[in-house]
Amino acid sequence: MQKALIGKKIGMTQIFDANGNVVPVTVVEAGPCSVVMKKTVENDGYEAVQLGFGDVKVQRVNKPEKGHFDKAGVAPKKSLREFRLDDQSSLNVGDILKADVFAVGDHVDVVGTSKGKGTAGAIKRWNFSRLKMTHRPQRKTRRFSRRVQRSLESLQGKEARRSPRPRESYYPES
Repeated sequence: MQKALIGKKIGMTQIFDANGNVVPVTVVEAGPCSVVMKKTVENDGYEAVQLGFGDVKVQRVNKPEKGHFDKAGVAPKKSLREFRLDDQSSLNVGDILKADVFAVGDHVDVVGTSKGKGTAGAIKRWNFSRLKMTHRPQRKTRRFSRRVQRSLESLQGKEARRSPRPRESYYPES
């Protein structure tokens, strides 16, 4: 029988196995999940179970969501997910599922969402390199976005960009 739960990653820790070896493990808060809705072939065209996880204040839920939770008779939940299970006849609206549905040695398939790292810079995104930070490279350390702009300014078939002031020779004329 298929089983499903919604969880939240708490962190990482380590445990010792029977031989005394350290094993890294991920700590997941799995459940309690409430059955908020049962989808049927007659009403929705497919069979699924909608589970809710993580309590939230009633003030944080809009009116349509509040009506959805009141119809099921459960407290408002932070996240709702649907699961298509083989046998969902044993689950009823309002039931609470906990981590005890799993036994020791069961295979667990975990799907997660990365917490993200924000917008990457040019070094990480396009594998650009940078100059060393010792001995002060001065004006050679241009920002990467400026490098891209300069390459766009010197397009083929265009005149080269002129300096606003005339260039002076390094060697004085004799």
